[in-house]
Amino acid sequence: MAVGDWIHENIKKQRMKLNCHLTTSLIDMYSKCGNLEKALDVFHSMERRDVFVWSSMIAGLAMHGHGRAAIDLFYRMHEAKVKPNAVTFTNVLCAGSHSGLVEEGMMFFNQIEPVYGVVPGVKHYACMVDILGCADLLEEAVEFIEKMPITPSASVWGALLGACKIHENVELAEQACSRLLELEPENDGALVLLSNIYAKTWKWDDVSELRKSDDSHPLSKEIYSKLDEIVAKLKSSGHVTNKSLLLQLVDEEDMKEQALNLHSEKLAIAFGLISTSPSQLIRIVKNLRACGDCHTVAKLISKLYNREILLRDRYRFHHFSGGNCSCMDYW
Repeated sequence: MAVGDWIHENIKKQRMKLNCHLTTSLIDMYSKCGNLEKALDVFHSMERRDVFVWSSMIAGLAMHGHGRAAIDLFYRMHEAKVKPNAVTFTNVLCAGSHSGLVEEGMMFFNQIEPVYGVVPGVKHYACMVDILGCADLLEEAVEFIEKMPITPSASVWGALLGACKIHENVELAEQACSRLLELEPENDGALVLLSNIYAKTWKWDDVSELRKSDDSHPLSKEIYSKLDEIVAKLKSSGHVTNKSLLLQLVDEEDMKEQALNLHSEKLAIAFGLISTSPSQLIRIVKNLRACGDCHTVAKLISKLYNREILLRDRYRFHHFSGGNCSCMDYW
């Protein structure tokens, strides 16, 4: 974000007038870097906003978990007589998915073509599967896929697979994973999710192959030392590790706890604590949905260490501060 900030400041110094293209880029940059406040400042500074400016701001609100605000902005866009496009509806549906707005999501999906004249594409269908799946409406999600007028893509099966993992529906998860890997056999994220499914079905040899630990980082010793300190602080605060989230074959209780403590989010936070100043925001990006124990731990660390943590997983941002998360524990 530092480079983007520098460019934005130079635009201001040279008194360049922002056009819609620049505005869209700045909103997108700030949103994806986790600074929603600056994205909103840029948006509100514009008098004229085209469909791309509106759509990018809706996307920013959606990815930060402000689903209601994103939908309200869509209505404001409608009042401004700006016609939404396919991207707009993808962002609106993502807002519904990230905030559990099932009825609103279904309403918008059903209006896309008859009301707004936009033919729904595969991204819109994937968003609807995610909306239904995250709300534990898995049967409805499957029925929705079966009735799709277009061939389900990898993103559609991936949305169903992710939902199955959340709600621990192993049988349906295996079916979704199989269809996903048929389309994208080299999909690393799918392979990790597949290893989770193997764990639930006791295929531990496959789990071991896909879940090998990595300690090749040059600051490996410092990271693990900090992690030990974090674990000690968590225990003293009363935190009990949720061992039910473990997806490896481990018999001893203490080894189960250690395996969970080595999840990537916890290692990343430990690295952030040793490599940034006490006042600096810790930024983490991962390609899978955050696990429940890591989410709980991140909330506690933000309070115990008085640090703000910004975690962007595959689906959205999580802002941890003072022991709370912006997602309100729905993701």
